[in-house]
Amino acid sequence: MKKISNFLVLNIIFYLYTPIIINGQSKSLTVPYTINIKDTFKNLKPFNLSRLGSELTYIPLETTAESMIGEIYQVESGNKYIFINETGRLLQFANTGKFIRQIGSAGRGPEEYTRVLSFCLDTVNKEVYILSASKKMLTYGFDGTYKYEINLGFRPAQVILKDQNTLMFHLVNAPGQDDPSWILTSKRGVVLTKMKNTVKRTIQLGYIVMSSPLYRFKGSVHFMEFGVDTIYYFNNNQKKPYASLFMGDLKMDPNANVKDHRLQAEKLWLNSIVENDGFMFLKFYKGMSNTPVCAVYDKGTNSVTFIEGNGLKNDIIGGTYFWPEQALKDQRLIGYLDAFDILKREIPADLRKKINQTSNPVLMILK
Repeated sequence: MKKISNFLVLNIIFYLYTPIIINGQSKSLTVPYTINIKDTFKNLKPFNLSRLGSELTYIPLETTAESMIGEIYQVESGNKYIFINETGRLLQFANTGKFIRQIGSAGRGPEEYTRVLSFCLDTVNKEVYILSASKKMLTYGFDGTYKYEINLGFRPAQVILKDQNTLMFHLVNAPGQDDPSWILTSKRGVVLTKMKNTVKRTIQLGYIVMSSPLYRFKGSVHFMEFGVDTIYYFNNNQKKPYASLFMGDLKMDPNANVKDHRLQAEKLWLNSIVENDGFMFLKFYKGMSNTPVCAVYDKGTNSVTFIEGNGLKNDIIGGTYFWPEQALKDQRLIGYLDAFDILKREIPADLRKKINQTSNPVLMILK
C-alpha cells in the first residue's frame, strides 16, 4: 500500500505551475506531472519487476509457415485475441498463443494493404482498423471479414481509436511541410479536426519521424508531437497538458540537418510511452539511430529511473528481462522477447521444451 506522503506529493505535482518551452518561448501551463530527464539520465539503475507485479506468464506464439514472425512492430490485445503487426502484415493469435489467421492481405488491389503502418482495435464492435502505406485505411472484423476501406487525403503514420465514433491519426512528421500533426476523423474518414504542427521544421535536409507517443490511458487518448516537451490528452474533448518533460541540453534538435547527425548522436527524443496507474514507461531514441534508451517514471514519488540494460530486472522468476509494450485496462503489462534471446536465459523448464531458436517470439504478461 502506498504511503500517505506519496499521495500528498502526487497532489502537489498535479497543481504545479510549470514553464513549457514551445518554439523557443516559455509558456506556463498547469500539468499533472513534471518528468525530470536532464538530472537523471546519467544515473543508470536496475529496476525490479516486483515493483510492478507479482506474476509473470510466458505465452509462446505458435510457429507455422503462415505465422512466422520476422520482426514485431506493434502488439495490441483485445477480446481474447492478440494482434501483431509483423513486418507489414497483421497476424491474429488467440490469447493462448495459438495462431488464428492473417487479417487481410498485402497487395495494391481492392481489399488489400501495401503494408501495415499501424493499426488499432475497436473491442466493442470487434473491428480492427489497418492503416496502409498507400494512404488508405481498411476495416476488418475480428473474424477476418473485410468490411470497408477509406481513401485518406493525407499521409498518416499512426492511428488510434479516440472514442467509439472518432479515429485519431498522427501524420508523418517531415521537415519543410505545413501539414497538421494530428487529424481527427469519423470512422468513415470524414475530417472533424486538424491540429497544426507546433514546431515549424524549416530545414529541408531534416529527418522524417514516423512515430510519436500515442496511447490510451483511463479511457482517454494521450499524445505528444515530435519536438515538443509536453504530453497532451483529451479531457471532455478538450486538448489539455498532461505531463512536461524537462530535457535541458539532452533534447534532440527537431530542426537539425541530417548532415549533423554526429552532433545529435547523444541527444534524446521520446518515441513511445506505456502507462498504468503507478508508472510511465518511456522509450527514448538517441539521435537519428534506433538505439533505445528506456526509463521509468514513478508517478507516486515523482522520480525517474533510467534503466540499466534497457530492461526491467526479472526478480520474480529470474533470467529474462522485460519491457512493456502495452498496458491493459486491468493493469497487466504485455512485453515480448525473441525465442533466440529467451533461450539464452533462465526460464521455466516447460517453456524451454516448447520453443527452439527459430520459434516465434514469446509474449510475457505481468500482473
